[in-house]
Amino acid sequence: MIEIKRVALYARFSSDHQRTESIDAQIRAMKEFCDHNKWKIVETYIDEAYSATNDRRPSFQRMITDSGKGLFDIVLVHKLDRFSRNRYDSAVYKNKLKHNGVRLCSVLERLDDSPESIILEAMLESIGEYYSSNIAREVMKGLKENAFHCKHTGGSPPLGYDVGPDKKLVINEREAEAVRIIYDMYINGYGNRDIAERLNAAGYVTKKGNPFAPNHAAFYEILNNLKYTGTYVYNRSSAKDYNHRRNSHRHKPEEEIIRIANGCPAIISQETFQKAAERRKSASAVGKLGAKHFYLCSGMVRCGECGKKMSGGKRYGKYHFHTYCCTAHRSDCCNFKEIDSEKLDHYVIALLERELFCEASMKKQIRHLNQCISRHNRKLPAWRKALDEQPDKLNLEYIQMQSSKEKTIEICEQINTLESQRIAFESSRNNLQELEAVGYADFCGLIDSFFALQEELFRFRTFIRDYIKSITVYRESVVFSLDCGFGLLDGVIREFTAKRIDFKTPSQRM
Repeated sequence: MIEIKRVALYARFSSDHQRTESIDAQIRAMKEFCDHNKWKIVETYIDEAYSATNDRRPSFQRMITDSGKGLFDIVLVHKLDRFSRNRYDSAVYKNKLKHNGVRLCSVLERLDDSPESIILEAMLESIGEYYSSNIAREVMKGLKENAFHCKHTGGSPPLGYDVGPDKKLVINEREAEAVRIIYDMYINGYGNRDIAERLNAAGYVTKKGNPFAPNHAAFYEILNNLKYTGTYVYNRSSAKDYNHRRNSHRHKPEEEIIRIANGCPAIISQETFQKAAERRKSASAVGKLGAKHFYLCSGMVRCGECGKKMSGGKRYGKYHFHTYCCTAHRSDCCNFKEIDSEKLDHYVIALLERELFCEASMKKQIRHLNQCISRHNRKLPAWRKALDEQPDKLNLEYIQMQSSKEKTIEICEQINTLESQRIAFESSRNNLQELEAVGYADFCGLIDSFFALQEELFRFRTFIRDYIKSITVYRESVVFSLDCGFGLLDGVIREFTAKRIDFKTPSQRM
């Protein structure tokens, strides 16, 4: 009696130039093949829109698992590249099928156990893998060409944009409002949950039409997207690893990334994007949001001995307390001791209140600021004259360099340097503006903000960073550098020194 073979059909399409009709055609051909060979179909496995360059296919994995349960004797595919387009995966999974007593067969490639079939099968697998790699290369070539023309390269556009008829990004005003709110709240110290609640309350939705969730990854993508500043960026994310997984937080080398200034319409300013970037760089701003202890001066404290940053930590022993500790101390590069974080944080608040955020101190600082503004305005004519003369000198040198008969590499570099200097002087001249005197009424709201924000620690830390330029801890003292220009005039910096005895740690106290 002839034994009837039990067969599992496996069909797949990867969506590249294929449609669901491809599945129907594969199934029809495999059924005809089974009828011709008197085989019995016991199961059908289908993967739609899954690539065969990796093994992350749900029905494929279920089929491999079922092969060990004795449900079928043969796995039938229409063509071998439906099974896999990766030689390693093909060898691994065919070996698993073989171990489970199951044979892989193809409708179009009639292979047996002969030596010639082994060679042919290896060639077919190599051709399949080559085809897949070549297609990927050609697709990437086309995508890069689109990118050089600042066209959208596929997928859903970022929140705030739609794709126009010319395949270029155009602003979606309603979504752009949400993007601006996200940036504004983020640089003002709000967390993801607060931002999501504000957006949802105002009726904004994600690109997929869902409410905003306090998902760090979703906001991370928005807050890291240079396109919002008008800079078109493509090919930044690293390539897939050996397991065909991509880490979007990892970037390719700079020379492989396509960046085109003014390649798309801007939703936010470069300054706003930079402020968000500065907050992201602070370990406490995002990474420490869930920390049990809050360090008010995190990211602002430096070791006076070696110049390295001091980060938050905890001292264990007879006393348990939180500190700012030199990061080099942990690697034995610096023998500097830590400083009590709570005492330092409280001193900073008291110092700011005493020197900036009380009525008497603010009026004093405003008088000093107005004196600086007056000096600035008096010097403007001389500065403008100097800046007017300087480009003329640079232009003369530039013309002489350009007319040089023999342009060496050194001369070309000098020409580029002169051009950069000329542009810098032009920019400086345009930025020289006369400043108006200010009054106490213009800043009295800062005092209210200073006290109100102390209840919202993360926003308070963002607020005081505008006024604390640095905190340097020495063995005998602590030096605080404060910006007393209120953002109007650069260079209005004052230093305050406190004796280190004011910052004794508990183990040093009597």
